[in-house]
Amino acid sequence: MKKKGIGTSVFLKLAMKLKSDLIKVLAIIGVVAAPITSGDTAFRSARIIIADFFKVSQKGTKNRLMLTLPLFVVGFMLTQVDFSIIWRYMAWSNQTLATIVLSFLMATQLP
Repeated sequence: MKKKGIGTSVFLKLAMKLKSDLIKVLAIIGVVAAPITSGDTAFRSARIIIADFFKVSQKGTKNRLMLTLPLFVVGFMLTQVDFSIIWRYMAWSNQTLATIVLSFLMATQLP
């Protein structure tokens, strides 16, 4: 059974305490729209990176779907996993990448 997070319910309670209806709507749109556009950008970037790596032309719809559909399947499978597990690995990979980049930058700056 998937464990449900408390972030959404906390946000909704806070948003409903706001005074203006316009601010309530804008807050909810911001919380919904920001992740959707980030997800869209992530899928598009992944598709383009894979297309460049495998030298697949992206001019036709068929070629785009050939790469997009497997990405959506992987994305859907990730939605079935407990978010705390995904977050743990994302946090680890983010810190590891930052360490590698910082080490590289420091090494290239040394005389």
